[in-house]
Amino acid sequence: MNRSVLPACLLVGVLASVLVGPPAFFANAQEGARIDLNLYYDEPVIAAGGIGIQTLTVTNSGADGTTPIDLTVTTGVFVAVDPAGRMPKGCGFLYQDGDPDATVPEVVRCVLPPLEHNDSTAVTLPLMVAEAAAAGDTFGTATVLPEPGSPDVDQHVADNLGWPSVVVTNPGTSVGAPTNGQVTDLYVTTDLPAVATGQPAVETLTVGNRGPQPANEPIRLVVVTPPLVRLATDQPMPAGCGFVYDSPDPAAPELVRCSIAPLAVGTSTTVRLPLAPVFGSPVQTSWGVAGVFPDRSAGSTDIDPVPANNLVESGVQVIG
Repeated sequence: MNRSVLPACLLVGVLASVLVGPPAFFANAQEGARIDLNLYYDEPVIAAGGIGIQTLTVTNSGADGTTPIDLTVTTGVFVAVDPAGRMPKGCGFLYQDGDPDATVPEVVRCVLPPLEHNDSTAVTLPLMVAEAAAAGDTFGTATVLPEPGSPDVDQHVADNLGWPSVVVTNPGTSVGAPTNGQVTDLYVTTDLPAVATGQPAVETLTVGNRGPQPANEPIRLVVVTPPLVRLATDQPMPAGCGFVYDSPDPAAPELVRCSIAPLAVGTSTTVRLPLAPVFGSPVQTSWGVAGVFPDRSAGSTDIDPVPANNLVESGVQVIG
């Protein structure tokens, strides 16, 4: 077993650099090499309950880099780093969940060596898909940026962001289902707010139950923020919600978990999350993910036999 975590000295360095100055891709960063990092990845097909490998490749089409590069990967919902696999050199956990239902993603940070012009490097992550995963694509997020405090400046940040996915086959029929609970059909939908860099906007997530039976127990909503988008610090967190993982590092995601009261058939409720792109975010639509499930951690025995409705793209439209 190799469940690596980042060495304390590396993690402290990351946080200190973020707290004292802007990341290196910012326009007002001290200018060094004008690099142009790009992120590519494959889309492995993995059966529910199975294991596989995902390869992420980083290239540099700009000038020779002078400092290390941070690759940050958030797994998709229902996907975790394989505990029996070997973590790549230079990689460790920023957040490790360990819950067998894998409804909360895991976050991995890889510190890569500088890349010369037209050079590339690849990282292979060993992944494991939960037995009760829904069929189809489940995607995470990824960013590749110069390390905090680097004098190198990336010329095109938009191609530094990615949404690596896994295609799940042979799915289970329920999300961690007991055999004697209420049969529900939970779903989540979101809007797509437009927001200017550094300004908060509210994303509204709607969670409902189509039945055929009411939920008797609490419901879990999990939200992964999009790359370079944070929860607005000057806005309150919705009632019942809290951070699973929070970091001042803008390249890392924030993971939010909300506990929602049981829902009768045909009813819904809303959760409003205040989001704000960090300074330097590219003008584009940036996606995270939201998922809703019977809350096993709260003892729920409800059954959701249609897990395909449990996931949705969740994000903002950055307009400048």
